[in-house]
Amino acid sequence: VPVIKKQESALSGRRYRYIPKDCVGNNGLMRKAVEDGDIIAITCRKKGLDIAHLGYAVWRNDGLHLLNASMIHHKVVEEPMTLYRYLQKHPSHTGIRIVRINKCN
Repeated sequence: VPVIKKQESALSGRRYRYIPKDCVGNNGLMRKAVEDGDIIAITCRKKGLDIAHLGYAVWRNDGLHLLNASMIHHKVVEEPMTLYRYLQKHPSHTGIRIVRINKCN
């Protein structure tokens, strides 16, 4: 626990870039920025909490979806609604950060 507290203190107050949730509905922009399998970190406005939830990007015909461990369904699911709609249903969510794992050759 002391090590974690030290790490949190070192990170506290830093600012990080994110994609605001209103921009997530722009499929043209998002297709340029997000690939299938990217990690999606959902940002939030709760004090002391930067990331509210994590999942994986899944593109479908209607837009970007989230593959995640659902608290509602108690299992891993691909959300039936687009990520944009998902974010709109959660007022404390502010947007997303994208994490891409580099492939080794």
